Amino acid sequence: MITTCPVPDDVNPLLLTGFQFSVAKLPELTFWVQNTEIPNVSLGASTTGTPLSDIRHPGEKLEFGDLAVRFLVDSQMKNWNCIFFWMRGLGFPESQEQYREFLRFEYNKPLRFESSKMMSDATLIVLDGTHRPMQSFTFIDMFPVNLSGIEFDATSPTAQQATATVTFAYSYFVLNDSV
Repeated sequence: MITTCPVPDDVNPLLLTGFQFSVAKLPELTFWVQNTEIPNVSLGASTTGTPLSDIRHPGEKLEFGDLAVRFLVDSQMKNWNCIFFWMRGLGFPESQEQYREFLRFEYNKPLRFESSKMMSDATLIVLDGTHRPMQSFTFIDMFPVNLSGIEFDATSPTAQQATATVTFAYSYFVLNDSV
């Protein structure tokens, strides 16, 4: 855990191409991730009123922004379908049987509690300039809240790779400085 912010002994910039991302419930996604980010974190502020200027104080609660992940859609759409299946299971648009089917799905079988079957942890590993793990972020109790569509275009002059974006909500993330 980082407890101080020391003067850097390495002045090389962080390379944005060096990362690995995995979701425990979505092994189909790991290889295909093209883009993600470390989400924003904000700390609110409270205000004490005075006859002169109001005095601002640090808040007491961190808020974590959603996590967006852009990925290549595999040729059989398995990675997109798995995310859709997860969302459909949570939202069960046609019947409650869709929710029960989701709870019985293979990756949920070892999980004991129903609430843990709805969510999954994920890990973003940041790699250094030599592609060695440097730092990791663990996203706790994550679940998909938005899955983009896939745009098909027969007028494109070249073959394009299909991409999609999934947005996850989560409770919080943990920073691990030694991987």
